[in-house]
Amino acid sequence: MDKNTGIRRDSGVGLADALRFGLLAYTAQGRNVNLDLQRIVGYRHFCNKLWNATKFALTHLESDSNWKYSGALSPMAELRLEDKWILSKLTKAAKDINQHFKDYNFSDAVTVIYDFWLYKLCDVYLEVLKPRLHDSEDNANMTAEEKVR
Repeated sequence: MDKNTGIRRDSGVGLADALRFGLLAYTAQGRNVNLDLQRIVGYRHFCNKLWNATKFALTHLESDSNWKYSGALSPMAELRLEDKWILSKLTKAAKDINQHFKDYNFSDAVTVIYDFWLYKLCDVYLEVLKPRLHDSEDNANMTAEEKVR
């Protein structure tokens, strides 16, 4: 561990991605950037969380041999409330990110990406989804009040 930065020397995995993400976040500051290494470490943790969320999803999708992505959601598909919620958040995030990219506003695009992945997808949706994936169908359909009893 480097005494000055607090970064382990063998932690090169994900550090380049975290640095790229951090540099995009700094683009609003102009030409002079005071690079905060702790912020880069935080983005490294974020990149690790992205990796873990993706690995979690792929693990569950691969175990379901019937799952195939058709390229679009059917308008007639019956979705649960949490699925509708995450799709609405994804739609808003995608719209905002596209607008920020058109305006060359990379720091705001990074903020929207970070907010969606960390606070909506990982912290809320995946946590709500875990009982559906791990428990039987009967247990997944139980309300929170029924589970507490």
